[in-house]
Amino acid sequence: MRASAIRYLSTCRLSHRLAASFWEKTVQIWDLDLKEKVGQFDTGRVDGSNQLHLDLKGELGVVAAWSAGSRGGVACFEIPAGKLIWHRADLRHAQGISFSTDGQSLWFQPNEGRVQRLDAHSGGTVEKLTGVKHIHPNPYSSEVFIEKRSGGYVLRGVKDFAIPKITFAILDVAFGPESLSVTESTGPVRCLDCHSGAELWRYEPAKNNHILRLWYREPDKSFYGVQWQYHLGGAHKLLRFDGKSGSVEEICQIRSWEEAVCVGLDCLVASTGALISLSNGKPLGQLDFPQREYPDKLVLARN
Repeated sequence: MRASAIRYLSTCRLSHRLAASFWEKTVQIWDLDLKEKVGQFDTGRVDGSNQLHLDLKGELGVVAAWSAGSRGGVACFEIPAGKLIWHRADLRHAQGISFSTDGQSLWFQPNEGRVQRLDAHSGGTVEKLTGVKHIHPNPYSSEVFIEKRSGGYVLRGVKDFAIPKITFAILDVAFGPESLSVTESTGPVRCLDCHSGAELWRYEPAKNNHILRLWYREPDKSFYGVQWQYHLGGAHKLLRFDGKSGSVEEICQIRSWEEAVCVGLDCLVASTGALISLSNGKPLGQLDFPQREYPDKLVLARN
């Protein structure tokens, strides 16, 4: 069965560009206003850690492979042309990449060893952090949500707040101006106050469901999430969580295995190429993503 060849998506807060990739090897750049592809390039990476990220303006794109070396490591490219800016062949086993709030640096988060903050324009190491597994920066301030290797989380700002860990892994973190939401694998979604770390509300998915991704939408001051029944596969559900009460509303189902949100256009982009309104779940257009042949069972399970 034919389905989308795109495996990973990345959007940016300050432009309407989208990066869509066949893992991290081939990257396409799309203009979501025009609904047209404006660039494509081969990164030279050869094995997957499923890491692809654009900076805030969509001018830099960083990809990471699992192995190190000339065809691995972490590399930064000019967007949309795909010109190589820098390459760190010594870095390996990426489990996360995230740009800082100001876009001047990025966090490289390996499976083992110390997290490194890299200069976004040169790739040089600015600092190393011990005991940190993942860092999630707040786009509204200098706060960061930290997953510690020893277990547990810390909301770090003017004052640090310890946040208990419920399950074995974080799936996503989304910040609003005053609060954040965090979802854990096989666990709940929790909304926390950024000024105190106090839990404001909690959503418990049905058995064998969890929330894969989270976003914050400013017009209605709500968090949005994609729920998946992981033991059966199938369609994802787009949910809205009221920012104050946590009350839940199902917006629509999504036939997709990966999603990203373009804040400026107030829409969700699915790996199928569908553009979907966050506010009401209605279709807004279709990107002509490349297709490939999959075994029927795989497509039915993941799409």
